[in-house]
Amino acid sequence: MDDCPPSLQNLHRLGLAFDFILLSAVWMHVPPTERSRAFRKVITLLKLGGPLAITLRRHGPAAAQQQIYESDCG
Repeated sequence: MDDCPPSLQNLHRLGLAFDFILLSAVWMHVPPTERSRAFRKVITLLKLGGPLAITLRRHGPAAAQQQIYESDCG
């Protein structure tokens, strides 16, 4: 499925709900101003009680054609 946050428009059109969602190497590409919306969209795709896992890139530069943003994991 080709889609991207914050809208996740293609996934939402399918009307599916998932048991588990993994965002691996994704979150740091979402601009901080769009993260609240993206999070809400992801959660609506998750079945009640289903786990959501997010991995964050902590070190190193992005590839030349990619934009990454700081991600504070506390």
